Amino acid sequence: MSKNCESIKKLSSFYGSFDLLDDLAKKWNLEDKIEVHCERLFSKLGKPLSLEGVLGNRKLDIAEDSGLREYLPDGVYKQLTRESLKFLRTGGLMITGNMNVNRPQKEFLHGLMGWVPKVRMRSIKEGFKLLQKSGIPKESIEATVTASGVYTVFAIET
Repeated sequence: MSKNCESIKKLSSFYGSFDLLDDLAKKWNLEDKIEVHCERLFSKLGKPLSLEGVLGNRKLDIAEDSGLREYLPDGVYKQLTRESLKFLRTGGLMITGNMNVNRPQKEFLHGLMGWVPKVRMRSIKEGFKLLQKSGIPKESIEATVTASGVYTVFAIET
């Protein structure tokens, strides 16, 4: 993605997910033009809420939800993808990811560490399949496995 925007709008359900966007803002000299939205993104029943109430008719430059998708069932994953895409401007970037099913030390998370929430580890193939079922052409998806092998990060340019 090239720098061709005048501001960066950030939307998340928690403030800890903004590191990548902060780095981009600094790189593009846009630190003073960041708009932060920290909103509830899901109904009490787990359905993604419309972003229209937050954004109106404005579009996002970047939608980033790393660390969220491994907690979502496939149907909600696809709904969130479609909702995020609806509010990305042309040339915008969606950054998402999922914990890898074949990640190192996966038993540590639920075993020794005792992590209670259900984590849906997915293969790279499953990630591509879910994104494609959400309306994203395969050729628009770039996948990168993190150096640790724990996550696959998907970048989608609209």
